[in-house]
Amino acid sequence: AKDDAIEEVTMSMKINFYLTLVMIAGILLLGRPVIRILAGVEYLPAYPVTVLLIAGIIPMSYFKIIGTLLLAQGKKGAYLGMLSASVAVNILCNMITIPLWGKMGAAMASVVSYAVAGFVFLGYYLKTYQIPLSAVFVFSPSEKEKMMSKLRAVRRRLGRKAN
Repeated sequence: AKDDAIEEVTMSMKINFYLTLVMIAGILLLGRPVIRILAGVEYLPAYPVTVLLIAGIIPMSYFKIIGTLLLAQGKKGAYLGMLSASVAVNILCNMITIPLWGKMGAAMASVVSYAVAGFVFLGYYLKTYQIPLSAVFVFSPSEKEKMMSKLRAVRRRLGRKAN
């Protein structure tokens, strides 16, 4: 991680968002059959918990990506403070939801704490670096061209290796 990697971090969030949507769709469509094949029928009760936990994947990715930047910039205090808020929310939610819903309550507490961490980190990032929210989701024409150029270069390299 570089401490001046704002454009790279923003691009990473965009790419991650769309790849994660594809992975979520795959889990939703293929989760049950994959669990049955890889782990056996006795593990199928894990599928609803997995589906619930999916709701926290995207916000958690913001925390992971932005957190790396903050640490590279030496902003350990901001990082620790925002993460501590998420931990406190997780503990509180666990105390409330586990007695009510068991493993689904634990999953719900995790999703809520992931959301708190992700959206607090994202809000901090957008405000600190004065980035519009759309920049985290929408590819500019130059970014699209840059990605296509990299994909073409990878294809050429793979084509040479195959020969």
